[in-house]
Amino acid sequence: KIPYLKDLGVTAIYLNPIFQASSNHRYDTQDFMKIDPMRPESRPSWGGDEQLVALAFGLLFSVPGVPCIYYGDEAGLEGDKDPDNRRYFPWGKESDFLEKEVKELAHWRRENRVLVDGKVGYVKIAYGINALVRYNQRELVIYCYYNKTDQDMILDAGEFQTYCLPEKIGELVSDILDQESVAQKAYLLKTFKLDRNEKE
Repeated sequence: KIPYLKDLGVTAIYLNPIFQASSNHRYDTQDFMKIDPMRPESRPSWGGDEQLVALAFGLLFSVPGVPCIYYGDEAGLEGDKDPDNRRYFPWGKESDFLEKEVKELAHWRRENRVLVDGKVGYVKIAYGINALVRYNQRELVIYCYYNKTDQDMILDAGEFQTYCLPEKIGELVSDILDQESVAQKAYLLKTFKLDRNEKE
């Protein structure tokens, strides 16, 4: 399974002991004969809504800093309050949807250097939709997220409010997003090469 992790961009693995202990990390177990009991009937803290988890991953790969995926999150690992906050990896029951999303987002970040060292701005859009903007002198990336209505929405630049963006970048973002469609509980990714003036 290690090549699978490498494909996701994982460079380190944190191993969590399986023995019963009083702490979260379980490195202070005193009885190696007792396996920590799991409660499979517990409801996952994200309510089983993989679309919401995918939106959170999109933000994770868009904001400044190094994305850190805690073991199992990319596979839809369920859990609840302590001590059930981290279960065993769901081998054979991984979420194909979340694995695909994380792999695509990791690739997207690797291919767009602006997500590593670009500046940050924001766009407030109607209908509970917002956008995170990363930009530098060469490229612009827009992560437009969370349409919480029950229908697809067409964006209208007349309703945008930009924050922390230079005027020209704000105008360009408005032009790019104007009349774009955002599906319900979905995100929209846009890249734009500033030196070539072409949308991708």
